[in-house]
Amino acid sequence: VMGDTDKAESYRETAATAREAWNEFFIDPDTGKTKNTKGEIQDTQASYATPLRFHVVSDENLEKVLENYNATIAEASGEDSDGMPIVPYTLTTGFNATGNLLNALSDYGLNDTAYKLFESTDYASWLYPVTQGATSIWERWNGYTNELGFNGNNSMNSFNHYAYGAIGEWMYRAMAGIEADLEHPGFKHAILYPRIGGNLKYTAGKYHSIYGDVGVKWEVQGKQITLTVQIPVNTTAEIRLDQAKAVLESDGLTFTREADYMAAEAGSGTYHIAFEQ
Repeated sequence: VMGDTDKAESYRETAATAREAWNEFFIDPDTGKTKNTKGEIQDTQASYATPLRFHVVSDENLEKVLENYNATIAEASGEDSDGMPIVPYTLTTGFNATGNLLNALSDYGLNDTAYKLFESTDYASWLYPVTQGATSIWERWNGYTNELGFNGNNSMNSFNHYAYGAIGEWMYRAMAGIEADLEHPGFKHAILYPRIGGNLKYTAGKYHSIYGDVGVKWEVQGKQITLTVQIPVNTTAEIRLDQAKAVLESDGLTFTREADYMAAEAGSGTYHIAFEQ
């Protein structure tokens, strides 16, 4: 951006070298499982979610890493540090990686797992505290339980905790599908790509950009999805239809087939689209 291309190239080379070293040091080449600094197999949700989110995993390791990451969620077992049982589709991440957990899943096509984890009501999950009467997100998932009350768990517990509340980013980026285009900062051009899944039948989200409201609303009716998008004046957007098999109503837009979606460019305005998934 500033024209300092020599420095930019130097940093790109440094980043590539660091990425190569990270894969060599922290990934077991045979299994694709993560290792700790002692060279021992780690294989935890956090150890996969964060490097995947930051695109550190090499192309050679990616397939195995994704399989292992999915397994840490779908096949979760054992006990946590409080002696609580760990069951499939629950979280074992903490402060550092919780915000990366679902974003990494949806970014790499593991959307079904993301929704199962998001909708889980087992301990530990975002909705488990709701079953215990919560109206905000807690720092300790069992900060209060119907059976045991506070149970001495609150010496370091916030009952309105921003780190685990980082699930909100995924809800905007994946559920509602409101994404900034890095090539056109500030939502001058947006990518509207709602990943539809789970048991949800309706979602609506809105982002207040400097140009005005960017909005997405979708509703599931059998195999048909109805989608409404709002694009502010003086901006454009690419609208992506997740896993679309056929476009039934396009509101004047022309959709073309991509890998996992159909896409169309749109100018400012409100559009109503229907498609089969």
